[in-house]
Amino acid sequence: MESIKLTDIECTDNRSMSGIEELAANIAAVGLIQPIVLAELEAGHYRLLAGRRRFRALQQLGRMELAPTEYCLYPTKCDFNFDMVAFCENFHRANLTLAEEVEQFNRLKTDKLTIKELAALLGKTPEYVALRLNLTNLTGRWKEVLDHSEEYPQWTPAKLEIIAKQPAAIQKEYEYWYSRSMTVKEINDSLSDGYAALKTAPFDITGCADCPKRSGAAELLFPELSKQGDTCLDRKCFEKKLLKVVRAEIDVIKKRLAADPDAEPFYLFYESHPDYGSEAYKLIEHIDSDFFFTREKKGKKENNAYCVWGKGAGTYCRVKPKGTHTRPLNPKKADGTPAAPASLTDETGKKVKTLADREAELLAKRTKLAVQKMIEFLEDEDDIALLKLRESRADNFQDVVLSLAYQFGTSSRNGYCSDIGKDYQKCCETIAGKLDAYLEHAWHSVSSSIVNRLYQEINTTLDRIDDKAARAFCEILNWNYDELFFNPAAEEIKPGKALLAARAAEAK
Repeated sequence: MESIKLTDIECTDNRSMSGIEELAANIAAVGLIQPIVLAELEAGHYRLLAGRRRFRALQQLGRMELAPTEYCLYPTKCDFNFDMVAFCENFHRANLTLAEEVEQFNRLKTDKLTIKELAALLGKTPEYVALRLNLTNLTGRWKEVLDHSEEYPQWTPAKLEIIAKQPAAIQKEYEYWYSRSMTVKEINDSLSDGYAALKTAPFDITGCADCPKRSGAAELLFPELSKQGDTCLDRKCFEKKLLKVVRAEIDVIKKRLAADPDAEPFYLFYESHPDYGSEAYKLIEHIDSDFFFTREKKGKKENNAYCVWGKGAGTYCRVKPKGTHTRPLNPKKADGTPAAPASLTDETGKKVKTLADREAELLAKRTKLAVQKMIEFLEDEDDIALLKLRESRADNFQDVVLSLAYQFGTSSRNGYCSDIGKDYQKCCETIAGKLDAYLEHAWHSVSSSIVNRLYQEINTTLDRIDDKAARAFCEILNWNYDELFFNPAAEEIKPGKALLAARAAEAK
């Protein structure tokens, strides 16, 4: 073997070259202990496969060539993947960053090389390689965490691999986690709430077969879900389909009960709470939970209940109410006759609105608008609600505010100071000896609680809206609810043509 000029060696930097000066000093002192690995491209020209940092250190020392003892030649010429050889040479001993390792994996992954083949070359499991390759699916903030892993030491490869499994929308939803320190179990437990086993779906899952947002589309990434089978990773999509099926089934149940006045009481119930304000939440808002029922063995009796939400959503069972307050879909009077007439439907099954239905709809729309007006009144930036309360409760303003504050609690003041002493001093300057200032603060906290309660009353379907809470609060505050809110709402929402026609027909 002869010496090789450094200028005849092709060297491409594919990772950080930090610490070259220290390495050069070490080589100058003790020599090059580990030979550099080269591949001969053609006569007199070579490509460096392993030892880039050593090569750069020699250049820094001003070396012009490699002595025969300082290099070794890879035995094959030109008919192999140079990147593959270099990566496999360095994989187990090089201090690659996670981002560099992922980049190399993706450069090596080709149509001709399967994950299992790549894993065998590296001495790793196929799951390990698949999870590393999948880190390229990290988006947004999570991609930044991968690229700058030294700034986020709490996010180990195992944790980022869990995040990378999720659809982009889910990754976006949990981006606020990036600054937290969480265990693998905490991450898995939180994300598993968004999974749904497809075998439990009460709807046709044929269309899900080609969806990439399921565990079956990447089995190597989800070995922990193998026991429960193919799993949907997009809970919102799953719940949208589930809700459609449940609503349709409820309509079928209502029609069946309407056609059979003698049917035994039939109940709807739910097993778990959906997200507040969602369509599913509106569905279950006036339905009892399974806590109020005892499950019974079906036996010879027919099922008398339908689960609308939770693990058993879309399934029938037999139950027994624990108390008398639970109301079935088909309530009956003491004499056994239906408590209310069944809704009228046309030949297509569509509900036909009676005069009573239209009057109730008008009242509900006016009620909703009235409550919205009360909310706007309480949230007005000019504090008109506070001024009104001082006027309406002039004799006992302090007692009313303090009583409501005692009932609903008060929030801490806005702002935060790390110096507790200075923060306390500011509070003393603002409040000490100034009861009225505290009463204003207390009222703002109370009014926020009232607003939250009112929103709960109107965030539902029209047939379930009422203004009992709004009227109760107005009575406490000594406000005229009808004058301030309901009458203005009624002025804005006039009876529709269909209702006027129904009224005229009824009058005849």
